Amino acid sequence: MMTSYEQARRNEGMWEMDHAPYLRSRRYQGQRCDDHLPALLIITTSGASSQMSPIATSATTNGDSSPSPQHRVPLQLTGILDDIPFEEITPVIGREYTTLDVRDLLKDPQSDAKLRELAIITSRRGVVALRNQSVTPQEQQELTARLSLLSGTPEESGLHIHPVLNGQRDKAYRATGPNGEASADDTISVISSNFRKKTDDRLAQIQGGAAGEIHSDITFEPYPSDFSTLNIHTNVDCGGDTVFYSGYEAYDRLSPAFARFLEGLEGRYAQPAFQRMAKEGGFQVHAGPRGHAANVGGDLSATHPVIRTHPVTGWKSLFAVGAHFESFPSLRPDESTLLRAYLLDQVATTHAAQARVKWQDTSEGKSTLVVFDNRCVFHAATPDYFSKGGHRVGTRVVSVGEKPYFDAGSISRRDELGGERYI
Repeated sequence: MMTSYEQARRNEGMWEMDHAPYLRSRRYQGQRCDDHLPALLIITTSGASSQMSPIATSATTNGDSSPSPQHRVPLQLTGILDDIPFEEITPVIGREYTTLDVRDLLKDPQSDAKLRELAIITSRRGVVALRNQSVTPQEQQELTARLSLLSGTPEESGLHIHPVLNGQRDKAYRATGPNGEASADDTISVISSNFRKKTDDRLAQIQGGAAGEIHSDITFEPYPSDFSTLNIHTNVDCGGDTVFYSGYEAYDRLSPAFARFLEGLEGRYAQPAFQRMAKEGGFQVHAGPRGHAANVGGDLSATHPVIRTHPVTGWKSLFAVGAHFESFPSLRPDESTLLRAYLLDQVATTHAAQARVKWQDTSEGKSTLVVFDNRCVFHAATPDYFSKGGHRVGTRVVSVGEKPYFDAGSISRRDELGGERYI
């Protein structure tokens, strides 16, 4: 059954189904190897199965006259993961699985259909915590790449290379390879509290204290991230939680008049802190390409909508928040500063729009792997364990998505779900 949004799109003549088969691009292996994916199946309410329609596209615009084929009809859940137990972390953001094993999921005969479902769940819930995992960095890399591709990322987008935290600059940021060697693949970043301890005071001064921790990954790129995965495999006894903030809920809490005002704005997204760190450290920012041909150079800045439409859900989300957001170019500097501070404060202080993920004890060799969608979620680490001498290490993989856009015909999360449904 069509959602009201899909029906409206059809009535406008924009509900055009692309019947070409899905293509799998093994970008996580560093090669091109395109082949047809097996047909994905939808289990209908009657119990029968039918072939899943490929990702639909529609011709909307980026604020100019050029159509953008990545503005798609929202993807629909099939229910293929409904038999796996889960808990919603809060009513508006976050889900937790304790028995969904990533390693098994990657090898499952219905792997593509289940990964696509997990991607849609993540896009709707914002963040998904997968407990009791024992994945390698390479399996985490595969998971991230396939979540992105199966949910419709542009074919030319791949995995991101961090401009600062990469193994080309410092071997300390290289993950372990399949045979125990240091991996030369810079799309896998090692996240270590040792780096944070060295830079925390400086970053806090640059970013403005605790609220300055809030960000979405790599929004300073022309083509920013869709999904990030973070696996903490060496943990601390207490503390270090990560807080996630819903951009959907932040939008839904705006007054209609204020929302319309923000929908007409674009913002400048930049990260000069990385450039300063490179200058002070005597190294060069990674020149790219960083996951997309457009993500090149050392400028680390881009222009994106303040409110963006999520291509997987069709929902509006506040996007212009956090450490990687700089200003509103169309406003006066004083107006821009006030508005930036106001939006950040609304996100940071609205507890009902937040989910706190506690990283699971890894004493039994298991870890927590978190998947989150940077198009609709902000996050912030909590470095409250530094004074206790704790140390933790993990791996991060970030996939690159589409160029952000705002579709005036899109709706909000609350418009579709109301106050009763979680997903």
